[in-house]
Amino acid sequence: MAWIKIRVGSGVLMIDDELSETMRNRYLVLRTRMENGPCQDGMCQIIRQIDASLEDQVPDNMLFFGDQQIRIAMDTQTYRSINKGRESLKIKPARAGIQVSGFTYVT
Repeated sequence: MAWIKIRVGSGVLMIDDELSETMRNRYLVLRTRMENGPCQDGMCQIIRQIDASLEDQVPDNMLFFGDQQIRIAMDTQTYRSINKGRESLKIKPARAGIQVSGFTYVT
């Protein structure tokens, strides 16, 4: 398994070669999603996760990385977390979409 490394601030995105082949003329879009915790009393912390998808068009308010072969777009919240936490994310194809590992939200 070969990985393509793309610098994102102080962090790194490592994209599997297999996924990069399916990304032709599409954007890999990374967004931070927030959900309430499982508590019923409203005092739970908010759980932050990352969503990844392949899209043909993305809004202009996203940040763009990569080159002609690999195009990546992400929201500013995701970028700040990767940059500040100096994270190394591994992104690869999965049965039900795209799997992202190594993401820990940093405020």
